[in-house]
This record gives sequence, structure tokens and C-alpha cells, in this order.
Amino acid sequence: MCFEGLFPHYIPLPPPPLLTLLLLLLLILSTPHTTFFRYAKIITYLGRLHTYFTSHISCMYMHVYMYMYM
Repeated sequence: MCFEGLFPHYIPLPPPPLLTLLLLLLLILSTPHTTFFRYAKIITYLGRLHTYFTSHISCMYMHVYMYMYM
């Protein structure tokens, strides 16, 4: 089991969830529903990518660190 906050992430990550929620609110208010749902799909996909990369890449760096220094 890998803990997410142990090691720094070396990839650029999407903005934190508060900013994405604000962007979603702006999209809801400014766009009709079809384009809004398209944007929502894109944002949820980016969120899944973000969680996948943070968990797996921190795990990878932790294993490399343990092999190098132990």
C-alpha cells in the first residue's frame, strides 16, 4: 500500500478540486446542457487520470527509492 503524500510528484497535475468545481459551475451557468455534459465527461476523465497517475507514480518512486537506499 502506497501513501500518496510521502513522495513529491514529478509530473504536472491538474488544478485542485476546488478550482475544477468552480470551473464546472461556470460551465453550468454559461453553456447549454449538451456542451456542459461533454465538458463534464472530459473533466471526470481528467480526474481519473489524475488519481491514477498520483497513486501509481508515487508507488513507482517509492519502490525505486527503496531499491536504491536499502
